[in-house]
Amino acid sequence: MQSGLRGQLLDLTLRSPDSSIYLLVDTTLGDPLANVATRATAVAVPIRHPDLKHDHHPYLLRLGEIGRDPAIDTSLALGLAQALRSPESLALGRSICLWLVSDSGIDVVARHLAARARVRVGSETKLFRFWDPRVMDALEHLLRPMQAGSLLGPVSSCLWLTRSGSLATLRAVDAKSDEAVVDGLRLDQRQLDHLARVELINRALDVLQDMARPVLGAEVRTVLGGLIEKGAREWTLRTDRELVTYAMYGVLVHQGFDREPEVAEAMEQARRAGMSPIDALEQFDESYWQALAGKADGCAEAARTA
Repeated sequence: MQSGLRGQLLDLTLRSPDSSIYLLVDTTLGDPLANVATRATAVAVPIRHPDLKHDHHPYLLRLGEIGRDPAIDTSLALGLAQALRSPESLALGRSICLWLVSDSGIDVVARHLAARARVRVGSETKLFRFWDPRVMDALEHLLRPMQAGSLLGPVSSCLWLTRSGSLATLRAVDAKSDEAVVDGLRLDQRQLDHLARVELINRALDVLQDMARPVLGAEVRTVLGGLIEKGAREWTLRTDRELVTYAMYGVLVHQGFDREPEVAEAMEQARRAGMSPIDALEQFDESYWQALAGKADGCAEAARTA
């Protein structure tokens, strides 16, 4: 798998011989390339935001020739292990983030990325960790072409590893963007609402991935996002644990699991008693949930063949 990824990067360099490939690395949980020989040449992305500590700034590393620069194979191996959630890689999260193709210098790219690391939410300016591959998984389907161009700026192609270990690509558009504001990226309310749920969606996806369940594509993200919103709206769920647990039941059993009379009554009783409706789900055993899931599958199949 790693050799195939290396081949894709090689193909990019052959198609863009005058461009450089930069690797963007997140250091929040540690520096995965601290011992790489070229680490000293890296340039920090100069983000100014109170939520980002100075020693946690992501950095750009210019990669050399494929086959000669060991940092390339090191980054691919580490990134692949992180994307696939190999146990030995979990401590550093998704620290190997993006491979960026650009014909601009490293300082120009770093300054542009820093300017895009903020987003307006109401009257506040929030830190926008778009470089996290799990956020890019969402942005790939969420951004309009002009917004993608504004995000990338001097970067012609942005690549990251998906949860399957394959490379996904976001490319800049040639047209001029009216979204190209000087400070941050302009997103509409629908996009902001979805991004507000991304962390919870990704926590649920982590669980599903560890269970070898399908985690790719926009559909599963849309379902999880809808369930999280529904849990907050209909059951007044507030904590991360409650919302992620509710979403997991919705995916693993069926999306209307809480409309089953027994389940709905148990959750309502818990709420009236001042408890979390989620805690009421523990009274039902595994065989009950399996039967409920089978019942839902049977109804869905009948509807398809009707």
